[in-house]
Amino acid sequence: MSEINDLAARIHEISTDKGFTPPSLENLPEKLMLSVSELSEAMEEHRGEKPLVYYESLGEGNLKPEGVLVEIADSIIRNLHMMHSLILEHESKTVFGPKYDIFSIIKEKVDFNEGRPSMHGKAY
Repeated sequence: MSEINDLAARIHEISTDKGFTPPSLENLPEKLMLSVSELSEAMEEHRGEKPLVYYESLGEGNLKPEGVLVEIADSIIRNLHMMHSLILEHESKTVFGPKYDIFSIIKEKVDFNEGRPSMHGKAY
């Protein structure tokens, strides 16, 4: 199992332990928009000309990471959680269906993109 699959499983475990409802096909639109909202937060950090990474004091020596890169990381965390949860949901409903893993899906898409034409034939 790759590190990204292990990380996704850890994200799922932490989220579940914190009481969040796991992503599923039923609540997917909501979970997708929460991922988009993290990218909006990254845009706001950029608009505010904040550093890529900085720390906000929460008192008692607790520091919260903030910044463009941190908000993008939050979106990736949400996406990994969605992928992991959807795979778990798929596996719970089918015994004979395909087996998925996050690393293989991402690698397959990267490999496909490598063979695409410049700018994928688009203006931007």
